[in-house]
Amino acid sequence: MTDAVERPWGPVVLRLQAATRAEASWFADHYALSAPAPWPRRETLPMRTIVDADAVLDLSRRPAGAAAQRIRDEHYHVLDDGACWVRAADRPADASVAALPPHAIRRTEHGWDVVTDGSPLGDRLSEILARMLLLDTLTRAGGTVLHASAAVVGGSATVFVGAGEAGKTTLALHAARVDGEFVSGDQTVLLPGAERLVVGAGLMPRLRWGTLRGLGLDDTVLRASLRRHDGARRPLSGIEPRPVKVTLTQAELTTVLGVRTTDAGVLDRLVFVERRPGADLLVAPLDAREVPAELTVQVLRPLAGWRPPGGDASPAEPLARIAAETPAFRVRWDPAVHPAATVLDRLAAAAVGSC
Repeated sequence: MTDAVERPWGPVVLRLQAATRAEASWFADHYALSAPAPWPRRETLPMRTIVDADAVLDLSRRPAGAAAQRIRDEHYHVLDDGACWVRAADRPADASVAALPPHAIRRTEHGWDVVTDGSPLGDRLSEILARMLLLDTLTRAGGTVLHASAAVVGGSATVFVGAGEAGKTTLALHAARVDGEFVSGDQTVLLPGAERLVVGAGLMPRLRWGTLRGLGLDDTVLRASLRRHDGARRPLSGIEPRPVKVTLTQAELTTVLGVRTTDAGVLDRLVFVERRPGADLLVAPLDAREVPAELTVQVLRPLAGWRPPGGDASPAEPLARIAAETPAFRVRWDPAVHPAATVLDRLAAAAVGSC
């Protein structure tokens, strides 16, 4: 073993004992925060990587105790009454991302062991699996996963909820750049409690060029060399074909985009965002009776699998309770026409007017 990395994330502390320095560096960049939230960390998620090709091969030959489960874009065989998952050779027919290297993940008394065969992509495996385990941990704590972006200003979180290409991430990034911190660009978890905590789960923000142009950052990104694009060996302007979306690590959000990042904040308001090309800008309070139905459409199913033996998950908080206790607003806009700053100014005015 070489390097240990520890990162706070919401109520969780991620702790990795990496097998290589390259793995430790990759993991650290993806879970970097410029302004960690000052909340108690109630649970530690310890992981360690073990390079053992023989062990991976042996586990892959053992008979599974149940039908293969799909997790992310892989199939896993479940062994040892749910204490071990082994990546299966066959993948889902609709898999849309590159295959992970052969590996197994085991629940032990000390945490989670990630057993790899030493493939070159193995240095990235712990970062990917940590995202899955983190999301599983948050949903088992009663978290509601939303298709949403979020930003924190002064400790209070605004959650921008909506379909893809609605402009959620544009608004969250602009709010963060002005005087706050960016939390999440795609998936956001609402945790129940006296102070309803908003935790980012959509790590590795994937930004469309339209989002970057709207923020005046497209030229900056073109000149940058990014870890997720050709290993940061050359600027994005030199990569052909140019990626449809730009993927950044948490560290690059700060070093390249100049955006401060945090992991969590207290929910202050929900903003339901709709993209309406050619329409006039609308920013208005939303009746609390409409909010549960609006939220239901954007709730994401909890991640299947990765369940430790025994123990029950906490139920998700009723959406009606979230709606009753949280101010909500609707934004209809054309991101190509309406500046994000104008939308946020109108939101601030609407919030004051609804008090």
